[in-house]
Amino acid sequence: MKKLAYVLVIVLTVIFTLPTPTFAAATKHLGTEQVYFPISSSGEAIVEETKYYSTGGDYRLCFSNITPYNHLGVTVLETDEAGNPSEYVLLDLYTVNNATSFCTTFNVEPYVDGTNNLAELEFRFEATKADTINVDFYD
Repeated sequence: MKKLAYVLVIVLTVIFTLPTPTFAAATKHLGTEQVYFPISSSGEAIVEETKYYSTGGDYRLCFSNITPYNHLGVTVLETDEAGNPSEYVLLDLYTVNNATSFCTTFNVEPYVDGTNNLAELEFRFEATKADTINVDFYD
């Protein structure tokens, strides 16, 4: 029994000290964008766009400074060189009640391609109320 406990301690120590993609999470902070949503004179939401790259695995977006009861539309496309059609990675609508921040995580592994071995992610954000939202990008 002592041998089994000893082996278990060694195995767990190795597992938790070696950084591997299997255990990796979206923890590398790539940047923060402040997204401003003025509402147009027609009352339609303004779309803001930005682009980041990913090495694959989980990708995380964290939104903060949101006006309560706003609706936030998030579209993530994987875009390639000219001539290749864009692929939808995420298309979601979030209703923000009393919270002023939230995060969402999604897998981009299937979209890693090309000679650079990266997923080229284009982000589009929409809001139904005038707002200035902070978006943090993690890979």
